[in-house]
Parts: sequence; C-alpha cells; structure tokens
Amino acid sequence: MAARTQPVGYRWLLSLQTSAVRIGLYTGVGMSGVFVVWLFLANRVPFLERFALERNVAGGGLLVVLALVPVLRFLRHPRRLLLSGLLAAAVFSFAYRLLCLFFSALPDRIGAFHLFMTGSIAYAVVATLAWVGNLIWAVRGHHEPNSGHHLS
Repeated sequence: MAARTQPVGYRWLLSLQTSAVRIGLYTGVGMSGVFVVWLFLANRVPFLERFALERNVAGGGLLVVLALVPVLRFLRHPRRLLLSGLLAAAVFSFAYRLLCLFFSALPDRIGAFHLFMTGSIAYAVVATLAWVGNLIWAVRGHHEPNSGHHLS
C-alpha cells in the first residue's frame, strides 16, 4: 500500500483555512487596493485636484471602514482579532513599501515600517480592550444574584 504524501506547501495552505488569516489577508489586500486607487486619483487625474479634500476624506474613510472589518468580525475573539489585524497591517504596509518605489515623495510623509507599527499598535489596543471587555462580560455573567434567598 502506497503512503499518502502531502504536497510541499500543504501545511502553509492549511493555515489559510482559519478565518482570522483569511480575513486579515483580504482586509490587507482591500486596503492596498483602495490606497492604490486613491494614490492614482491624487497623482494622475489632474481635474480632480479641486476636489482634493473630498477625495482624501473618501479615501481615508474607506481605509478606516476596511480596517474595521477584523474588529467587527472578531470582537469576541481578541486573539483572532490581533492575528487578523497584524496580517492586514503587514499586507498593507508591504503594498505601501512597493508604492514608495514608484512615488518618491510618499515615504517623506510616513515610512512603511512606521505605517506597520501604527496599524499594529492600533489593532493591539483594540484587541486588548476587547479582551478586557470579554473578561468583564464573563465575570458579570457568572455573578448573578440569588433572587430566591433573603437575608433575615
């Protein structure tokens, strides 16, 4: 009987089955796509220059909405929230670093590492607050007063 062998990258592929990894990767790719479109509109479409404030508010708002996807999905699971958020921040900062090669003034505002650290800290703070909130919720759920007993 022949032994069943697994392909070379099979274990890595199995890690993509977890929802935290998938959501993190999808969020990072989505944020990167929004940023690429935003950067393209800001630098290559001159007739939108008079709408610069509206364009920047819309682009930043879309990035924030996409960044909230792991938070809203894993609010009750802080470990998954942190994993998903860190993956999203890593993918987004990698795409930002690639864009820095084509847009020379982009790293003058914020570097890719600083962008990654900002996203990581933001997700870590939210995951910590979710963890503390879940602890409070669990303690509060276990501490129900006995309504049938009276102290006399």
